[in-house]
Amino acid sequence: MTELFSGLPPAHQNQLAQRLQRIEAAAGAVIVKQGDPGDALYLIESGRVAVLVRDENFGLDLEVARLGAGECFGEMALLTGEPRTATCSAIDPTVVHALRASVFQAVIGQAPAVAASLCAVLARRLSQQSREGGLSFVNLSHCRLDPAVYGLVPETVLRKHRLLPLTVVDGVLTVAAVDPTDSVGIDELRRFVRGLRVKPVAVSATDYERAVRTLGPARTSIAPAAAPQPRIGKIELVADEERPGQAAVPGPEIVELVTRLLSEGIALGASDIHIEPEREEVAVRFRVHGTLQKRAGTIPRSFHRGLVARIKVLGRMDISEQRIAQDGRISLAVDGRNVDLRVSSIPTKFGEKVVMRVLDAAAGILDLAQIILPDQLRQIVRQMFYRPNGVVLVTGPTGSGKSTTLYSALTSRLSPQIHAVTVEDPIEYHLPGVTQIQVRESAGMTFSSILRAVFRQDSDVVMVGETRDAETARLCFEAGITGHLVLTSLHTNDTVSAVLRLFEMGIQPFLLGNALVGVLHQRLVRRTCPSCAAPFEYHPQVIETLRVAGALPSGGAACLVRGQGCAACDKTGFRGRIAAFEVLVVSDAVRQLVCERAPVTEIRAAAAKGSFVSLASYSSFLLQKGLTVPPEVIVVLPSGSSGGTGIA
Repeated sequence: MTELFSGLPPAHQNQLAQRLQRIEAAAGAVIVKQGDPGDALYLIESGRVAVLVRDENFGLDLEVARLGAGECFGEMALLTGEPRTATCSAIDPTVVHALRASVFQAVIGQAPAVAASLCAVLARRLSQQSREGGLSFVNLSHCRLDPAVYGLVPETVLRKHRLLPLTVVDGVLTVAAVDPTDSVGIDELRRFVRGLRVKPVAVSATDYERAVRTLGPARTSIAPAAAPQPRIGKIELVADEERPGQAAVPGPEIVELVTRLLSEGIALGASDIHIEPEREEVAVRFRVHGTLQKRAGTIPRSFHRGLVARIKVLGRMDISEQRIAQDGRISLAVDGRNVDLRVSSIPTKFGEKVVMRVLDAAAGILDLAQIILPDQLRQIVRQMFYRPNGVVLVTGPTGSGKSTTLYSALTSRLSPQIHAVTVEDPIEYHLPGVTQIQVRESAGMTFSSILRAVFRQDSDVVMVGETRDAETARLCFEAGITGHLVLTSLHTNDTVSAVLRLFEMGIQPFLLGNALVGVLHQRLVRRTCPSCAAPFEYHPQVIETLRVAGALPSGGAACLVRGQGCAACDKTGFRGRIAAFEVLVVSDAVRQLVCERAPVTEIRAAAAKGSFVSLASYSSFLLQKGLTVPPEVIVVLPSGSSGGTGIA
């Protein structure tokens, strides 16, 4: 008997056993379904049972627990009388015994010890869930509420998600939340407190409303502070080998101009800064939220050579060589934080063009909760990254945020017990506690040669910046079946196409099928400004286009928003970008088809029946949460897309 009935005398246990209904379930069979009446409790005699919770946004089943012999399930629904909150399926051939509600009530009446055992079991489960979740419950009447901390985030955002910033201590902002699992709200708050880690704590709705009323009068006197303009305090040259052709630093006016351009770009949150020579002037453009915008004002054409020379000196590049493309790196100290610039120069008709990629670790290394918003989907993806071995692919076009996702996945795994290694070209962010290796093909340090050495150095998790060739791919997948977890990126247009691409690179089907854990495909869309987002009625043809593509449900009216434009978003209606994902977790059915090198159409069909979320269904989630707008989604969806619902 399970511990639930351990308090019964042996005679009563025997009587109870005689009234149980024996059920034999084949592997994969559903024993109880989410939403069914809670009319029985089930005791497992043999086999294993998976407990699955469905995310209705995507029709995706999340495995939250596995139960074995001697354990039970269904007791919560039996006690409350409410519909079942999870589906329970047999993993192996399984034997369970059903205790019907009428029998259970009779047992409780005759043996109160059973009720006491049940309460003890449930209390232990709730205590474990609280510990694992890392959440605590607070009483706001015992907290000192600081209006200045409350004023860090617009009141509209706080009220919308029922959040209350409490304290800032050692770079951690503690936030009281009525629903601490509201990842969308927590992520929206993070955008106003960049540089701080957010720690949510739970409060009751009544306590929250009382606290907000207390803060109300003080709030009126607090205006949101304007974002401070970053100031470059110091420019540090990269500690690298000396490069030839160094020359004197250009004049002070050029030095001041370069500093001003860098400061302006970083203040705007630009991902890239373009220095472009033209016939009459030097144009400067900043890529902000994925869109290039020209800098106001003009720079005389005569400044071009000095401007490029100054940047090349800082980047340890050869200023005497102007006929070939060069790469360099600049390290800056910006208001106490480190920002790196990846510099690229190339000769053009009117002189050298320079592009600087801004690598801001404070903004570039994000928590997975800031990247993958739906809670249950994020848990599934996190499970992929926590596998002990295998290969996880992140795919998408250039500039789609693949590196950000890889870094976030890697940092989520870091601990003193994990030996993590990255192989990159170039290294984008410094990660303390991680062995980072720069590819140098001119010195024979290629991806494949480095990987051979890395896999001999007792590594647990290896991040490969990009799988560019067949040899690198083969090494990654061989490592995936020999005890390493490999995270890498690949250029494909969706998740299933990654399988075809790897076949074309010569990866053997059995190797690919047994090593591949899952694939994330991502695209970036501009995020609606939360300060000025408002409901908007789009043209019926736009709605129909989204529905045909599977990015909106076919029935019912769509409630969509559009940014109206405000000071916070510089009148654009957008602030920042957000990733739209397609997620494929390799199921047993998909693995079997890959091992058989089945056609991609068959693999795609099998994926749709497993743990799969289409790009269209994720885009639908973003639209209906008001996080982006239809034109952004329509651009990233593939032509002829019929994303469906991504039903698991």
